[in-house]
Amino acid sequence: MQEMLMAYTMPRRFPLRTLERVIDGDTFCGVVCLGFDLSIEVKFRMARIDTPELPTPEGLAAKHQLQHAIEQVGPGGFDVLVHGKDKYGRWLAELVKRTDGLNINDWMVQQGYAKYV
Repeated sequence: MQEMLMAYTMPRRFPLRTLERVIDGDTFCGVVCLGFDLSIEVKFRMARIDTPELPTPEGLAAKHQLQHAIEQVGPGGFDVLVHGKDKYGRWLAELVKRTDGLNINDWMVQQGYAKYV
């Protein structure tokens, strides 16, 4: 069913319905709506950024900050802008706040928790 995402022209915006878990500062699992009452759980790698690895203190801080940012708004307040897959088969995405268009990927860099790659 995840291949259904590839049927769309990239990049493609999907509503984030629920956050299942934050894996680290630049990876999360969430349920997105594909339309027509179809939803799917997907593991996303945040596009264009990299955070320190776990279990370093910097990596733990980045993970906590991403979790906090999503929980503050609630997962229903975000869209996932999917760019396709990387060479490792991971879905690359940007997390965008619906109310004001804030890009969480860029925000993580601005807050000092991530760097651009």
